[in-house]
Amino acid sequence: MSQLIVYMTAGSLDEARRIAGMLVEKRLAACCNIFESMHAVFWWEGAVQSEQETAFIAKTTTDRFDDLKAAVLEAHSYDVPCIVALPIVDGNPEFLDWIVEQTRTTV
Repeated sequence: MSQLIVYMTAGSLDEARRIAGMLVEKRLAACCNIFESMHAVFWWEGAVQSEQETAFIAKTTTDRFDDLKAAVLEAHSYDVPCIVALPIVDGNPEFLDWIVEQTRTTV
């Protein structure tokens, strides 16, 4: 089992908090960090768009990612939400073990 960082964005701080809380409560993520505000410039519906967004990251494992992604897709307000998994290639072993422990379906 390997650990992942999952980068996501939301349309507001409230939405990011709601989704992050749900992910931790369901043990799909050990922890989420929320970055309160950023400005996004992107191509959508045939034009350049510019909006305020909230970025957030979740720490999880590869075996929990599919369930995490499904939960975010169901809860998210965007038609095409950003959900990008990045492998953790190294880190504090105790922290990486903690991610695994906190995302077990039974604790």
